[in-house]
Amino acid sequence: MEELRAILRKAVSLTLIFNSVASLLSSIGVLCGIYVGVSFIFICSPCSLEGLPLFFVAATSILNIAPAKTIGRVNLRRIMFHHYVYGLLSIAAYFALSIPHLLLVDAFSFSRYQVYASLFLYWGITLTIDDLADVSPRIARLLNLIGNKVRKAGWLIQKVHLISSLISVFAAIHVLVCSLESRFLLIDNSFLSFLHALLIVNLLITAVYGLKICGEKVWLKSL
Repeated sequence: MEELRAILRKAVSLTLIFNSVASLLSSIGVLCGIYVGVSFIFICSPCSLEGLPLFFVAATSILNIAPAKTIGRVNLRRIMFHHYVYGLLSIAAYFALSIPHLLLVDAFSFSRYQVYASLFLYWGITLTIDDLADVSPRIARLLNLIGNKVRKAGWLIQKVHLISSLISVFAAIHVLVCSLESRFLLIDNSFLSFLHALLIVNLLITAVYGLKICGEKVWLKSL
């Protein structure tokens, strides 16, 4: 029973980290797309301030990761290697699959191939983050040093996290409303509609989990 509980905690932890990684990279991807002139239904124009909340989504995603990691601090037997080994292999697989494709098509064009390949990147980063302290003693010491700095600035981080989470809620609702108004979720391309709905759910989970962290005042405790 204890082992099952530990597995569930680790699964929840990895899911939350994966969600944070996905929302972080999605936000960065949209912001980069806006910069080069790619249009999105929830951004009126490349010069519009409507893209600004995505900076806060990215910030919330980053701040969500450390508390999510603490959930997964359990003792489980490893399968042959450390998690970060599988993570780095997954990231390498992503680049092996993506680079030939990006050389042949527009980097910002949509394709199912890119979506499936990106899962290797998200999962690889998730596993690497989860096991980052085991990569090397130097990284472990650096993480401890950062942890000490974070504990000293707990109140400040708490306030920043709360503000970014509230703005992330607005960003998620804004994307949802724009999608409903444009009937984008009802277009003939069911796969694209599914991905768009997934983005909305991803943003909502990021924002709600950020608010949960702030409500529990995690940054004022020992992470």
